[in-house]
Amino acid sequence: MWNSSSHARFTINLNVTLPCFHEAYMGTPFPKNPASAANVVQQRIGSLLPDGKDHWCEVTADTSPEALGNEVAEALSVYGLPFLDRLNTVGDLVALADTNYCLPYVPGNVALFRAILLWCGGEQAQALQRLEALQSQNKHPGFGEMVAIVQGRLQATRAA
Repeated sequence: MWNSSSHARFTINLNVTLPCFHEAYMGTPFPKNPASAANVVQQRIGSLLPDGKDHWCEVTADTSPEALGNEVAEALSVYGLPFLDRLNTVGDLVALADTNYCLPYVPGNVALFRAILLWCGGEQAQALQRLEALQSQNKHPGFGEMVAIVQGRLQATRAA
């Protein structure tokens, strides 16, 4: 957005999406462009780097394409891909949602995400139990409505 022809910046965003999750959470078909789908997990590369700070790459007329390419390739191969490799299955995502460590990565309500992931992983009864528990413990009307909507979407997929 703030880039110009003489100076640009970019960062690396790592996202994990699932068609089942997107459709239950958003109520729309999984998009052709997965980058526009609802994320189960989203993480910027900077938080995975040793200093843990947000990291942006600068591009100017003086930037060496080779050096920049090497920097990006190293960040992805040493930090980004190992992070994503830990999230290969729905079970890995459920396990992540079971930990407090996941909070920086999950862009929404972890308990709701966990219930949807349980459903996507074939644990429909457990998912519905979790959704019912969220409803009974809920103190915020808007969130309660969201849980009810998701629950209805999931039950509709089971009936279909």
